[in-house]
Amino acid sequence: MQQLRLCGTEVWDIAGLLDRHDPARVSAIAGQLRRMIDCQIWTLAPDLIDYPAACRDMRSATLLIKRNRDLAFPLSTSASGFVREYALARINRVPGPFTLALLLLRLNDHVARVQLAATGVLRSLLARPPAKSGLTAETVVDCMDVLLTTARFSRLRGPQREIIRRLRDAPGVQQRFEDLVKSERSDRAPRYAALGLQLGLLDRLAPELVVSARHAGVRRLALKSCLDRTGTATDPLIGTALRDRSREVVSMALQRVLDDKGSAHHKQAVFERLLTNPSLSIADRAGFALRSLGIDLLPLLRRAVAGSSLSLSAIVLLSRYGSPADARAILDAQSGFGISGRIKCLQAAATLGSEDAATQLKLVILMSTCDDEARLASKALAAAGLGLSFVEIVRIVEAGQDVAKRGVLRFARALPTIRFAQVVALAVSRNLACDYQALWDQLEEKRRRTPFFPSQAEIEDLRRLVADQPVLAESMRRVLGV
Repeated sequence: MQQLRLCGTEVWDIAGLLDRHDPARVSAIAGQLRRMIDCQIWTLAPDLIDYPAACRDMRSATLLIKRNRDLAFPLSTSASGFVREYALARINRVPGPFTLALLLLRLNDHVARVQLAATGVLRSLLARPPAKSGLTAETVVDCMDVLLTTARFSRLRGPQREIIRRLRDAPGVQQRFEDLVKSERSDRAPRYAALGLQLGLLDRLAPELVVSARHAGVRRLALKSCLDRTGTATDPLIGTALRDRSREVVSMALQRVLDDKGSAHHKQAVFERLLTNPSLSIADRAGFALRSLGIDLLPLLRRAVAGSSLSLSAIVLLSRYGSPADARAILDAQSGFGISGRIKCLQAAATLGSEDAATQLKLVILMSTCDDEARLASKALAAAGLGLSFVEIVRIVEAGQDVAKRGVLRFARALPTIRFAQVVALAVSRNLACDYQALWDQLEEKRRRTPFFPSQAEIEDLRRLVADQPVLAESMRRVLGV
């Protein structure tokens, strides 16, 4: 909350300042407003310093609201119940959604007179035309985060609940609410959809939202609502959802098809199409469904990899179920992908035993100018069950590369302790930009936990590396004991 100064002489757009904030955060921001006001309000009536705080605050509130009527909204959060009641009585229009949210908070006030004052203000505003009261459909819908979560308001009674109901049922509010959920691209749409579906406000619209809502989160929530309800014709909706561009929507629809073998979509053609879905989880489950139908996956996967679909999911599945002979087709397919996709193709081919793929991954680790690419290649090489030799790691260090950023440390740690110590010594002696403390800690841990029986030749190699650096040599003696 921007710092609000009450004692200046400027005429501020208080309503504009408040309505920059999200009504969903009204409770937290109201607390900040209360602390700001309580720290400043007494300074407007210093002549009443010896009077009770209630008198002093009321005098200050009167001066403030005379200066700017919109200050009634922040003053409605004051710690003084008298000030809150007085401020509410001076409100005759709602400028925007956040100021409406501040007013709605007072319906749950712990002081009965303040609660009644807020009820009276909202009742009088609802009796006037929206253009004069400010309670337009847009303003009310923008405040739905509060209106749809009033179940957490523990002090609401009949009159307050009636006010909430009238605001929700105001002309144009339901239509505006439905249009927002359907067409909004921001994350407010799924938040409103979740609240609306939970309260039954969007039940009629749910099938349409599955088809036409812009936000994937709304389509997923609407589909779940339709699937959970009995008596809803779900097969047409599932067919639409299975072709959705959102992974979450397709995944939910596919799971329903897998659970219901009597579904019209539980058939080979549907699962074959999903076998090339960009999501590996979806493709894997589609493959499981095909196998359960007695269909051989390998011809389908080989056709997908050799075709123009460029499906990484099919390539990963082929590396899982295929044979070494399939590695060539995977290597041929890598040219259609970006760097990340190419590395995944190389990982798949290396998993099938391709030495060419393993060599290419090692070249990326050694030669790439981008640490992120090298780290991806290191991860892929490790996932394929392969690694780097001591000589290859030394070449990377001698090239001045950061072994940690390039993901090479996982291979260095797998070396015998004496070899790992040589890598650490080489990195320190060449002043590589890396976390030396982490290297020393890992070397100490490895020395303590693994057998240590180096040959005399290996010890001599290490001594030659540290011969001209006494401090480094002493550190090695302390850690290794040789």
